[in-house]
Amino acid sequence: MDRVGPVKASLAVLLVAAVAGCSNPAAQPTTTVTSVPLATVPVTAAPAASTGARVIEDAGLETPLVAGVYTSRLFKPALTLKLGDGWFRRDSGSARTLDLRRAPEGAAGVTFISGIDFLQCGTDPVVAKPNARTIVDAIRSSKKLTSSDPVAVPVGALSGLEIRIAGGGDPVPEDDLFKSNEYGCVLTIGEEPFPAEALWVMVTPDITRQFVAVDVGETTVLIRGLAVSGTDSHFALVLDLLADASLG
Repeated sequence: MDRVGPVKASLAVLLVAAVAGCSNPAAQPTTTVTSVPLATVPVTAAPAASTGARVIEDAGLETPLVAGVYTSRLFKPALTLKLGDGWFRRDSGSARTLDLRRAPEGAAGVTFISGIDFLQCGTDPVVAKPNARTIVDAIRSSKKLTSSDPVAVPVGALSGLEIRIAGGGDPVPEDDLFKSNEYGCVLTIGEEPFPAEALWVMVTPDITRQFVAVDVGETTVLIRGLAVSGTDSHFALVLDLLADASLG
């Protein structure tokens, strides 16, 4: 299972989890990264939101979304998506997360995450406020993960970096849940780094995933694609969705 939201501390925590009431191990050193944002690529900008666009957070839950243009009211930076048939809104959304899925069973989906506060890969120092290049390079450098070379992809008028995790490896043992960074990488959305109480993005070797990281001003947005089957076609669908999107 791979979703955004509070879940119990177990192996079901494979993407993002909020876990309360756990004691924290010794603090890890924290590094602040400063780097140049990604340059834009020569693509046509996505159309601006019109008065006819629907607000995606106001659309129904667990019902098919009507095909058309949607804008975000809560999620920041402002997001505009052109959705075709077959999309569902998975949860209520927030300023930091937006989760969409394909088909009622939710076997495939895409998650937008705004602003990664901390990045931890293996036993490397904790990186605070990583940008797109830092995130992708850290995942690519992890000896625990089998990943593709980063590729520049259009996100509306912006340029993002896509990387894919091959999956098929061993899952994190339940006893090592709070050492998940030692099996790959953990990205945290919260005031303290993993394993403090927060939202966690687990990047582990057992599940095939797609990540696109894009800098929008001073905010880095991480987009994650996941599919139980037909991963290549779903990942291509996500890239098409992003090419027609607008962020900021």
